[in-house]
Amino acid sequence: MASGRLLVAAIALWLFGSSAGFAHHRVPWRTHRSQPGQRGLSRLASTMLPINLTPEGEQLLSGLAEIEVESELTQAVQKSYNSLGQNEILAIQKRAAGDAEFEGLAWRRLLGAVQTETGRRMEEAKVRLEELLEAGEINKLDKLIAKMVKADQLDAAFITVLNQNVEDARLKSEAVGDQGGEGASLANVFNHIASRVQEE
Repeated sequence: MASGRLLVAAIALWLFGSSAGFAHHRVPWRTHRSQPGQRGLSRLASTMLPINLTPEGEQLLSGLAEIEVESELTQAVQKSYNSLGQNEILAIQKRAAGDAEFEGLAWRRLLGAVQTETGRRMEEAKVRLEELLEAGEINKLDKLIAKMVKADQLDAAFITVLNQNVEDARLKSEAVGDQGGEGASLANVFNHIASRVQEE
């Protein structure tokens, strides 16, 4: 997986307040926060990194922001989601906090659509991780990983969910002093999956 996709996943997680529970426990993924309010958006925008959009990126965002019909916007965001990099996501967040009421409304609408698509992809990623965990044997697991990578199913959302589970398993193991028990075993499985995804 390219490092850029990992960064985009981290940015999306930071912006949207997303969280994924342990996949093997089938805890449903959910957002802790709904779409941020105007004040929250302004605070976030004021602390953001400099944004350097390419002409292509600017054209993409402007086109998306002009779509007023919700169903059409949803389809457009789904289609162009993989083209939204770090700068595009930060630009959407910053513009959603703009002072111009009409313009801000358009960008907040776009932000909401991106949030929804992020949530959908995170839920799909959790399901895929559960499928991997249920593979059982290591050879079956590796073959399934290769199959999913080939089908481009292990995207940035999957990496985000996987990394959250890796960290949760590590913390669980440390908290109970569980060096060889469930927490440690899960951490090993998650780390193996992460390594194989990177190799593929």
